Amino acid sequence: MAYPEDPFVSFEELRAALGPATFLAIFDDDNDGTVSPNDVAVSLVRQRGHVEVLSYLPRIYDTLPTAVPLLLKSAELDYDIALSYERHPEYVRSFGEETRAERWLRAEKRMERVAEAVQQLTDHAPEPKPGILAPFLYSRAHRVLIDDPDGTDNGGDFG
Repeated sequence: MAYPEDPFVSFEELRAALGPATFLAIFDDDNDGTVSPNDVAVSLVRQRGHVEVLSYLPRIYDTLPTAVPLLLKSAELDYDIALSYERHPEYVRSFGEETRAERWLRAEKRMERVAEAVQQLTDHAPEPKPGILAPFLYSRAHRVLIDDPDGTDNGGDFG
């Protein structure tokens, strides 16, 4: 299976989703007021969120659609936000665990729905399940006459 290695969520999208103040509080490790698009911490969070999304896909897809479906991108963004908060637990303690936990749970539920095909990707239908390979079953074993508990038997005219 070949899946894209580049995350679906860009640096700018993650920054916009977290908000400028939260983004700086989480990713500005040298406290200079800026975070580079090439920042290793941001790249790691984006890659980890991407891997979480990709981990669900082999259940039903052999290849990913050429255009990234919004369901996958949205789930990856929720994973990225939850993983961002893991960088600074003190920030989470100050502003609440609910946001991180809610985002993770929302992403997990969305990916479960996609994987179970309750909610399907709109631009790429799941591959059809294989049909019945052997529709007929022949028994070549000895047949036995058995009386049922209800008083009937399977002997037919042989009884």
